[in-house]
Amino acid sequence: MKLAQRLCEERHISLQDMAFIGDDVNDLSLLRAVGFSATPADALDYIQQEVHYVTKKQGGQGAFRELVEKILSDSGLLQSTIESLLL
Repeated sequence: MKLAQRLCEERHISLQDMAFIGDDVNDLSLLRAVGFSATPADALDYIQQEVHYVTKKQGGQGAFRELVEKILSDSGLLQSTIESLLL
């Protein structure tokens, strides 16, 4: 949590402007603090109940990528991001 707060201070953003994916008890405080929280499909049930989004993918099997694509898609930025990578 302290590292996330320091990152926010350095970037002049709030925790509400951040997304975070975590899957265990030690992640709960940050999962509860950020603006958008997620957990992999194989996380414990009580972690899944605390987040905004549960990925379809399991941890280590593409959960983070799924989250990034969801955020970009929901923001209308997925296609332009893909196109910029193809240049």
